[in-house]
Amino acid sequence: MKFWYWILFLVLAPLYSLANPVDDKHIQVELLSEVSSVKAGEPFWVGLRLEPDDHWHTYWKNPGDSGAAPKVKWTLPEGTQAGDIFWPAPHRIPVSHLVNLGYDGEVLLPIQISPPASLASDQFNMTANLSWLVCKEICIPGSAELKLDLPVSANSPEKDSRWTKKFAKTRGQLPETLPTASQLFQTDNGFRLQIDIPQQLQLNKGDQLWYFPVDNGLIEHATAQPWARDAGKLSIQLESSPYFTELQTSYEGLLLLNEKAYQLSTPATVATPEQIAQFTPIDTTVTPEKPATTLWLIGLLAFAGGLLLNLMPCVLPVLSLKALSLVQHGQSQKAQQRMHGLSYTVGVVLSFVLIAGVLLALRAGGEQIGWGFQLQSPLFIALLVYLLFALGLSLSGLFNVGSSWMGFGDSLSQKSGYTGSFFTGVLAVLVASPCTAPFMGTALGYAITQSASTALIIFALLGLGMALPFLLLSFIPGWLRFLPKPGAWMETFKQLMAFPLYATALWLLWVLGRQVGVNGMTAALGGLILLTLALWLISGNTNRWRKIGFIAALLASLGMLTLPVFKPTSVNLSNSSSTATTNGVAIEAYSPQKLQTLRDQQKPVFVNLTADWCITCLVNEQVALNQPEVQQVFKDNGITYLKGDWTNRDDAITRLLNEHDRSGVPLYLFYAAGKQAEVLPQILTPDLVINALKTK
Repeated sequence: MKFWYWILFLVLAPLYSLANPVDDKHIQVELLSEVSSVKAGEPFWVGLRLEPDDHWHTYWKNPGDSGAAPKVKWTLPEGTQAGDIFWPAPHRIPVSHLVNLGYDGEVLLPIQISPPASLASDQFNMTANLSWLVCKEICIPGSAELKLDLPVSANSPEKDSRWTKKFAKTRGQLPETLPTASQLFQTDNGFRLQIDIPQQLQLNKGDQLWYFPVDNGLIEHATAQPWARDAGKLSIQLESSPYFTELQTSYEGLLLLNEKAYQLSTPATVATPEQIAQFTPIDTTVTPEKPATTLWLIGLLAFAGGLLLNLMPCVLPVLSLKALSLVQHGQSQKAQQRMHGLSYTVGVVLSFVLIAGVLLALRAGGEQIGWGFQLQSPLFIALLVYLLFALGLSLSGLFNVGSSWMGFGDSLSQKSGYTGSFFTGVLAVLVASPCTAPFMGTALGYAITQSASTALIIFALLGLGMALPFLLLSFIPGWLRFLPKPGAWMETFKQLMAFPLYATALWLLWVLGRQVGVNGMTAALGGLILLTLALWLISGNTNRWRKIGFIAALLASLGMLTLPVFKPTSVNLSNSSSTATTNGVAIEAYSPQKLQTLRDQQKPVFVNLTADWCITCLVNEQVALNQPEVQQVFKDNGITYLKGDWTNRDDAITRLLNEHDRSGVPLYLFYAAGKQAEVLPQILTPDLVINALKTK
């Protein structure tokens, strides 16, 4: 029996020398030869075969938003030359908010080997030291030493029949050279790629068209690439990468049309105003369609986020106003209760829709902004301080602006009461803008990437969720019996509820001071004194002189906001080289370049995107991030802490938010060494952060 084993070994041994697969974690790699022997001086083809497991992928030479391309180092007989890898056409691989470029199935990377004119040995020995990255939700680096020994023959080698189909299939996937002129123009809002359309390039409406540059720092891969054709030219609008620094003279890339790839070598230049004026108009509002189920899911997240927004600390002062309203309306007619609930709901929903409209309009104009953008304006912050302080003074009894504004009292007409409920909803949305509730970030990030109609629907659902508790109480009278009956206690409760408003105004003054410095904060305090004087003059019995004094003091108060000191002058941490320290842990300023450098060095990084006006951010830092046990994990695991301050506008931070489908802060990202970002929840606890940061 052993005799047959030896016979089988002698038959299979030559074949084994031609095929040496290596099984690694979630991938099989192999070095193949298209020929069964080698002739001196005659080039031949080999191929690096990579076959990842189902739902895993490898990368093209430009991996896209993350990842790394396979690399190979050769050990060959003396005088032998190995050519570059010929890359088959990749495809887009969406992974969460990112888009990678690569292969999610078996791929063969062909390379031409050129042996010298004479070979001293009768055996041609090759060794390929291959390294790769294979990814799913996580990425696993790997490497292998692949050896292949081929006999040397005096005759032209024959092709190995086992691999003929694989090499033929790969050649069919290699991009064709597009024999036509092309030009890449840099503009203020990205790039415009123009290509003369050749005959073999048939373009039809609805075709999938993508441009993949070889340079990884040129464009954003996850954004849409709207295109148009006119007068024999194809024009593609491209968004620049946040890592783009300097325009090169030319770029290599692929044009992918319905899975068919064409190779381009494109000169690049900065577009002149005259050239821009001649560009073919492109509808840049077109975005890739997403499944209807996704929209329903996002709508549900928006609704849930709005509902949870009522529990955020920045909304608590306005909840006091609604509490007073509920106490009074608990004894009114059912129809009145429902109208108050509907008025409040309309105020909330319309406010969200209005903010969405402004945000979308500014983004369409090229502005890098997101949720809470209005709080990046010192003037808006100052006006909000005035409003909250004035409402607090009213609750304290200094003056009466109309009890319907507070949602209590029945001395005014029904119309005034409903108007009061409406504006209570408006105020609730204004003071809610510093907060981002759970689920809300995902919904808003999705909304700002969609069409205007879809975005407005999502914002409206967010508002409906926020208004739901008050609306339910107004439509279910039975629940109102749990509220106390009106009485003298209401006046005391009303005055007590003024203090959360004063506290909120104080916090916003601190935010203002961080934005514009002590001079701006002092000017705002002076404006509050004048506002208080104006309200005192108009309270009680008024005569002509008190009315004149009221107008003068009010105008002077508003005039304080026109002073130059309300222009942002503070230096954000993200724009400076300063380093803060908390419990011995250095907190460095975030920048895209700093993050990329640390990731290239395979170092773990934690990124905290925050703002002084974001209460959720400040609470998370005090409750979780600044705790000694959390800081100790940073030290023990060598994690670099980067902090991006979005208090004032910062386009680099906005781009990072957009990359993770978020439109506002907070955003917490943890990059384990060599891995993609893990997005932490928006509400943090020490245990949650510790579990996320501990290296696996």
